[in-house]
Amino acid sequence: MASGAKVVSCSGCSGGSEVGYIGGSAGGTLTFNSISSTVATTTTIRIHYTNGDSTQRYSNVVVNGQTYVVAFCPTGGDTTPGTSTLTVPLKSGSGNVIEFEAYNGGWGELTSRSREEADRRSSEYRPLDGAGVLRKNCVLI
Repeated sequence: MASGAKVVSCSGCSGGSEVGYIGGSAGGTLTFNSISSTVATTTTIRIHYTNGDSTQRYSNVVVNGQTYVVAFCPTGGDTTPGTSTLTVPLKSGSGNVIEFEAYNGGWGELTSRSREEADRRSSEYRPLDGAGVLRKNCVLI
């Protein structure tokens, strides 16, 4: 997390929290470094988020330098998670990077988890801990 993005409480989210303040005037970002894939492949990223607004929001999701715009439909509240998906290419090895950032200077979504599935395999990632370590087998970004 950088530039103002921070962990906030979310009673409906796995682990009881989510990452908020992505985008906005401070340009908050959330980055996952060292995402591993056993082969170069196309994979689907499932992004769990909350959107308490009455209209959809957007965020840029940057995967290995390629920017994608992802829509986040209203979920009915800031504690009710929804899911958006994005299909992207990953490189073989642990050099993949996924970053969430503002779209057109606006606020991105409050992200509650991200699940990456590659080549018939599934991995869930925890948020970055205080030491900047991406942990497997939970669900909070």
